[in-house]
Amino acid sequence: MTAMNPVVHFLMPYETEERIVTFYYQVFDWQIQHPGRKWLIMW
Repeated sequence: MTAMNPVVHFLMPYETEERIVTFYYQVFDWQIQHPGRKWLIMW
């Protein structure tokens, strides 16, 4: 059986940047980058 590659990032739409950044940081301790559009890259 071949091992699968881990997910390293994914994109999620949002309406309120501060709210989504706070939520994912508090719940999952994720660090978040904003690439300059209405999407976040999380890992």
